[in-house]
Amino acid sequence: HRDLHYPLRRQRQMCIRDRYNFSPKNKAEAQEVQHIVKLFKENMHPSVDESGLFLIYPSEFSIEFQVSDGEGNFVKNHNLPTISSCALKNVKVTYGPDGMFNAFKNSGGMPTETTMELQFVELETLTRERLMEMEPTQEEAKQEEKEKDETKNQPQRGKIGRSI
Repeated sequence: HRDLHYPLRRQRQMCIRDRYNFSPKNKAEAQEVQHIVKLFKENMHPSVDESGLFLIYPSEFSIEFQVSDGEGNFVKNHNLPTISSCALKNVKVTYGPDGMFNAFKNSGGMPTETTMELQFVELETLTRERLMEMEPTQEEAKQEEKEKDETKNQPQRGKIGRSI
């Protein structure tokens, strides 16, 4: 049957959107919000190498849904999908509630509320085999958590790279 042999078209990659509302209580918290927004904007764009001739890819993001284990720790939530490596496609920032700009008194214009919307896109086209590899069975998930618990108290090496 001719319909069974059609070439695979490029599948849509998963797009993840997150929205964060920041309502700082003082100038220090407002500066921290500005720092967070700046980090995401910086990591969305490529860098230029030392020669100035080549662009270096923007940062890749690993997104994992987590849930509290009831003991103050966060563990992977196996009830939500696993997401492949992502790139940050868009950062939208709105200053002020409901699009109306407000600033702290005597702050030099520091906004009282900031909303940041992030749009991530997966970097790979997922196949059935890749999804099966990424999504463990319930038994595999339990074993993975058990192994994490066993290594929790062992000394850990620091991660290479920046965390945001």
